[in-house]
Amino acid sequence: MARGTSQLAKEIPLKLVVMGKRGVGKTALIKKLVEGEFIEVYNPTTEDRYSARRTLGVQAYAVEITDTGSEDTYGDGTIRDSEGFLLVYDVCDRSSLEEIRALYEEIRKAKVPVMEGSLTSTLPSSESPSVVVVGNKINRLDKHRITTGEGIEVSKDLNCGFGETTAKGSVEHVFYDVIRRCELSSSCNDIGDPSGTREEEGMNDWLCGFGGLFSKSAG
Repeated sequence: MARGTSQLAKEIPLKLVVMGKRGVGKTALIKKLVEGEFIEVYNPTTEDRYSARRTLGVQAYAVEITDTGSEDTYGDGTIRDSEGFLLVYDVCDRSSLEEIRALYEEIRKAKVPVMEGSLTSTLPSSESPSVVVVGNKINRLDKHRITTGEGIEVSKDLNCGFGETTAKGSVEHVFYDVIRRCELSSSCNDIGDPSGTREEEGMNDWLCGFGGLFSKSAG
């Protein structure tokens, strides 16, 4: 069947969580993704959710993004029920990078069993959670305190993806990366493409007209 006439696969629900120290710009990143513009002044959130239906290649997704907000009010249930995670730090705040390891440990404890046969885990013990470490506010060149290399080193230590961005520019690539990792992970039981062809196609689809495809959940 020709690529252009391929039928869409059954829609798969996918939950993402954006975590990080207060003030690193979590909400700004999500709002840039959702609304397509940089929101400089907004009220800090406690917890909020955004949803969208999106197609990558031949696979359709119903995506829900949880913004954990400024008060870290989320619980283990939010982590256990989600498939992908963005851990955000501010490249101008060294303490925010130091907090990434603790956040990853929270995810690991909720998603990976402490001992074989744990009934509280949603991942096999041999598998890492689908996580991308994100350095934010890279536009503030005169205030950088963390190098790209330092961010990469932390992400490698944790076996996570890595990206840098700013809500004043393009943010799509870091969200695409975590979804790609979910595709390759059995934490999303029905996600995957044995042929390996969807990644390139999905990236093109994801970057095309992306800004208007997300919307805030009702309620």
